[in-house]
Amino acid sequence: MIPFAFLKLDKRLKIIYLSFFTLFIAGNIFIFQPYEYDNIKIFTYWFFATSAVVALFLTKLWEKNLFGKIITGLIIPFLIFSSFLDLLHLYFYPGIKFSNKEDIKAAQFVRENTPSNSIFLTSDRHNHFVPVLTGRQILMGYRGWLWTYGINYGQREMEISKMFSGGKEAKKLLEKYKVDYAVIGPSEKYDFKANESFYSENYPLIFLYQNIKIYKISE
Repeated sequence: MIPFAFLKLDKRLKIIYLSFFTLFIAGNIFIFQPYEYDNIKIFTYWFFATSAVVALFLTKLWEKNLFGKIITGLIIPFLIFSSFLDLLHLYFYPGIKFSNKEDIKAAQFVRENTPSNSIFLTSDRHNHFVPVLTGRQILMGYRGWLWTYGINYGQREMEISKMFSGGKEAKKLLEKYKVDYAVIGPSEKYDFKANESFYSENYPLIFLYQNIKIYKISE
């Protein structure tokens, strides 16, 4: 539908649309981030503009006459069929929880009992409750996303591992980064082999619910 819709645009709208079309061309020639699939973010802007142009064309075709209404009615199912199949797939796909009950409970405690500018030591899971549900700052975000933006996180990753492992160096690093709270939960234990004994022996426990513990680091 794009060529038909484009030809029916006036000159001003053609120029505007071509500015979006250059993103489509550029995204097919250049890789803008380390993970090439992320080029889809650039295509999104072209897709939105294209959807608006095609929708305008179909609206005018619908308003033209009875024949136009019939043609539009025949075209639209083809345009939305792939999206329909995608939604159908999602409907029958078994659900995967992004946040569970203990995440929500811990997040509520953090929001109600810690300053909004607090710094948390956590794992880097993309769905960790601290960055996702509380808005509090963490020392390192999801490594998969950091890599796609070309950010070298190696040093920070190593220091976080040392913080979780405990010992004198952990205390120095916690002080260096002005960490206010440390979360010891399933992901911290699995991803960073968190030394729970170190935190329980050196810092006060301020929250405990099922498998999640939060320790207060700063005074």
